Amino acid sequence: MICQIGNDHILFRDSVSYRNNNTYSVFGVVNAILNDGLKPMCRQYVHLSIDTDTAVQVGKRRDDSPVILVIDSHKAYTDGISFYKGNDKVVLADHVPARYINVK
Repeated sequence: MICQIGNDHILFRDSVSYRNNNTYSVFGVVNAILNDGLKPMCRQYVHLSIDTDTAVQVGKRRDDSPVILVIDSHKAYTDGISFYKGNDKVVLADHVPARYINVK
């Protein structure tokens, strides 16, 4: 099932912060994502929030200042990346290549 992307055509990755006080570690994760894209890792799908507020709320479960990534979902979808409806606030993807990802 393909989800409706929305008017602004942007999805937000929940958070790339981890319970680790080592700032370099967070930047290392961000740089890895910006190079390699988002992968589901040990989940079935990559989970994306539909707006910034949701992304921040989910990200704060792990870190007081989560790093928010912006996904150009319209371009990704146009280029053949599939998105699936998770629920009203979450969209799923098999993966998101790095070329569609920016740091907010």
